[in-house]
Amino acid sequence: MNLACPSSFQKRHGIATLMAIVLIGLVGATLAGMAVFSGNELKRTRRLTDEARLRQLLLAGAADTVSRSREWKDATPTAAWSLVLPDELASDAKVKVQCKSVGEGIVVARILAQYENHVMQQTLRFQLLTGAWKLASTELQSPDS
Repeated sequence: MNLACPSSFQKRHGIATLMAIVLIGLVGATLAGMAVFSGNELKRTRRLTDEARLRQLLLAGAADTVSRSREWKDATPTAAWSLVLPDELASDAKVKVQCKSVGEGIVVARILAQYENHVMQQTLRFQLLTGAWKLASTELQSPDS
């Protein structure tokens, strides 16, 4: 009796091993690609979260500036101040406002928001109309520009 393996079985065994190695390679390449994609998405999500936080800080600065503009009366304001932020943000964030007159009846307020290593700026333009300062325009500068 011949106990040796038939040659067709040995060929199939080799092909199956080759297919298994190719499939393992494909799975490994797919996992590596998914890891890179996930890492990029994580960075993107973090950046968008930071930009949203900066916009919230700018909104707080704008609201504070508009509120203070009601007290300016007819005088042309020239002032600078920092917003007092909640304790949760105070260590990582800052909001600074600087106002200056740029012409008769026109004041420009620059709001600078900083969160961790990111900075965003907004410019508010006020105009003196009928004895009160009115917000005439706003301009948002892109992050870290």
